[in-house]
Amino acid sequence: MSPERQRRAARHSSQPSQHTLPHYKQLLPPHRFVPQQKARSASDGPRGTVRAMPPAYFLTWTTYGTWLRGDPRGSTSDNARWNAPVSTGHPLRLEANRRQLKHDPIRLSPKERETVTHCLEELCAHRGWVLMALNARSNHVHLVVKASGSPKKVMTDCKAWATRRLRELNPERFADRVWTRRGSKRQLFDDASIRKAVDYVRRFQ
Repeated sequence: MSPERQRRAARHSSQPSQHTLPHYKQLLPPHRFVPQQKARSASDGPRGTVRAMPPAYFLTWTTYGTWLRGDPRGSTSDNARWNAPVSTGHPLRLEANRRQLKHDPIRLSPKERETVTHCLEELCAHRGWVLMALNARSNHVHLVVKASGSPKKVMTDCKAWATRRLRELNPERFADRVWTRRGSKRQLFDDASIRKAVDYVRRFQ
């Protein structure tokens, strides 16, 4: 092949082909391409990872000062799953936490428990959450719910609504903190875990 033909062949090969395949997004109909949603909170996973939202949450939070870290009854981490191991009591930690209390522990009366129950039922209806089980006790609240958003956000909203209603009921008694900071946010990823959580809240409290 002559040098001139070689130059022409090189120019022709460098030009884009008219038969180049389109981008993979163009091969799919518009309604078929659905980008995955990434986790948006620390409880959903590290930044940039993709994780499916659990079908339900088992949330538990306690009234102020009644169930501290180090309690012999045990405690779980904030985002433990169902049947996660429970930490044992730690007397030194318990005593240190007691010394940090700003006021006396809060225990809810029957009327106050009823107020919390009605309030959370209204919140679930207002947000479109599926309330599966609810039990407001004198020193803690159990809630099994299907909700959009992170479990941390759901628990924060529940505490805020309940606090507001309790302060309307008795402003002086509930002027300070009502709930312990944070709480147990168990994620239920299968029907068996949901059934166990609902059964526990309804029958064993």
